[in-house]
Amino acid sequence: MSIWTLLLVALLTFTMGLIVNQAGTCLVSAAHELLHKRRAWRVGGLALAVMASTALLLPLSWMSSPTLELPPVFSVELTLIIGAVLFGIGALVNDACLLGSLARSGNGEVRLVVLPVGLVAGFLLAERARAGQHVGQPSVFSEPTSVSVTAYCLVVLVCIGLLAAFRRAERRQGVRPGSGRRMALIGAAAGLLFAIEPRWTLASLVDSVVTGSAGTVSYMTVLTTLAGSVVASQRFGTFKFERPTAWALARTLVGGGLMGAGVVLMPGGNDSLLLQSLPSASLSAFVALTLMMAAILLPMAVARHIVGRASKL
Repeated sequence: MSIWTLLLVALLTFTMGLIVNQAGTCLVSAAHELLHKRRAWRVGGLALAVMASTALLLPLSWMSSPTLELPPVFSVELTLIIGAVLFGIGALVNDACLLGSLARSGNGEVRLVVLPVGLVAGFLLAERARAGQHVGQPSVFSEPTSVSVTAYCLVVLVCIGLLAAFRRAERRQGVRPGSGRRMALIGAAAGLLFAIEPRWTLASLVDSVVTGSAGTVSYMTVLTTLAGSVVASQRFGTFKFERPTAWALARTLVGGGLMGAGVVLMPGGNDSLLLQSLPSASLSAFVALTLMMAAILLPMAVARHIVGRASKL
């Protein structure tokens, strides 16, 4: 990787940290809004980010093929289902998924410093399940056929329409100003990153540490994302040092372990599934993300019901 490419990757990951700190791509936050506020704007924001990533990732892969290839599409198997459920439960226990954890670390949640330890433990425990599986097939979007180009144009049109819907909601429905724009920027930055350096995520760093293949770029991308989050928290006054309790550390370790095992079994973290695999038209990524959301929502709903009944006694 040339020095200019390295600088571009660092700039993109730093920008990602800046925006995610204020917007977020966290499934836990989206589930919380669905259950407690009966609104789906965070889910819509995730969809917008996926479309923005698609808008950049597909043409870049078509223009630079075979240098840049879309990730393979995996079949829906039992291991993927188990991995998605484990990841969802782990994100709920940790109260944040992977990219969301980096964003919240920048806000001063010191407990998240032990998250990589939990992730490594989960990777190691599930490592045996990795061998002999995850044989992928090329994406139907890997070549610019009439079908893939038509689908791409539809995605771009829906992306524009959803961005316009966000702008109207920001004026009339109390949605935070700039939410749609920030989610589109997250998707665009992610599309460029996955095109230039596919292994920029925290899950990829942990995977490379476990397999002994970690390089300077892997550490740099995670650190620059975290740095961007810290700068954003200082800029917008959201930084608050939170001294970790033993319970918080234990919860983070357990949540990280469950998410780490889920990443191995699916394979992939929620960020790569959302912003790399879904743009590749991966059915398994859609199933995994749906199961993750269900694994987060169901315990939330049960806990809310129990608390609601207890308050009436």
